[in-house]
Amino acid sequence: MTVTQHKVSIRAFARDMLTSCSDFAGRVQRFEERFGRTDENTLAVLAQAFYYCWYEDAYESDLIATCRAINLGKPTGFYLCGQVTPARWIDMHMYVVAVQRWLGYDLALPREMNWEKIRKIRQWLGIPHPSKDWLAALFLCQLVDHLVLRTSFSKMGEDDMEEGHYADYSPWYMRPDGPRYTMIADDNDTPNSYVELCKQHIRDAMSYAIEDAAELITNLLKPSQPPCMHRFSRYQDIKLTSIGALKWRGQLPPRDLSKKNWETFWKGYEGAEASLRKWLDDVPAGGKLDMRIYGALGGATERKRAIVRDFFLHTPASRSGYAWLGDYTLKHDLTPRTFLHDALISVP
Repeated sequence: MTVTQHKVSIRAFARDMLTSCSDFAGRVQRFEERFGRTDENTLAVLAQAFYYCWYEDAYESDLIATCRAINLGKPTGFYLCGQVTPARWIDMHMYVVAVQRWLGYDLALPREMNWEKIRKIRQWLGIPHPSKDWLAALFLCQLVDHLVLRTSFSKMGEDDMEEGHYADYSPWYMRPDGPRYTMIADDNDTPNSYVELCKQHIRDAMSYAIEDAAELITNLLKPSQPPCMHRFSRYQDIKLTSIGALKWRGQLPPRDLSKKNWETFWKGYEGAEASLRKWLDDVPAGGKLDMRIYGALGGATERKRAIVRDFFLHTPASRSGYAWLGDYTLKHDLTPRTFLHDALISVP
């Protein structure tokens, strides 16, 4: 079973931001003083540029899509906080599948998984041990909640946007005793007795290292960025290698390139910010990223310059856009919990 991606109208989003975000509304007013009253498409482009997320996992493709929107004069599509791409959805479930397989959960393996990553995760966890088993269960309680309750099968876009599809991994969310892994016991966020049971078993199994047990529990359950953020997977890697070492950061995974790639893309000498500023100043394109950004933006005009300078380069924007999307997601039941099998994702 797959779920079709829901399109959240950027035009509707932009109209609401005019009344709920004073910063955005002020910028729109100044834009209109120069270029006349905005139509629905222009307002949507201004919102896409202003609320574009620098930190979301799809930051590179979304930047080019937003440049195209500025050039075309109509919105294209982008991911905002909590929205994950279908590819990211698969990537995050490699952690669930790998840990469940390590725990002995016997299900047919999804074909689309990266088997090298799954093998690596199981290698990090090492030889099973009661303390590791309960730490892994605690890890799954938080990760599954992130995937079921804090992601959205949606994308900011319009009717002509290409649809994405999400696979159903809900069978992999199940505990050995039946219910799914979760941090909550009911919809009122009551503390989960299973989580408390995990903690107690960890303390008992690590009675020889009480401080290490406490530090592992604290850091496994510490609030983090949602799965849409580009560093989220790195945080999961650190958690799993720590479980394998039975000590927080007692073993670290090899350095990945997510942070370096992000910094290079944005802040490097030939990064996106520099490219946008060169485009504003009519500096000829140089590197490959320049060529992509210049090509997507098209020829410079005062109107497009104003959008890039006053909306696009002033990020991150007000959190009102994230709050709006969170309310919209709940109102329209767009979390995976709504779409996947009720019996499998019900809380205990």
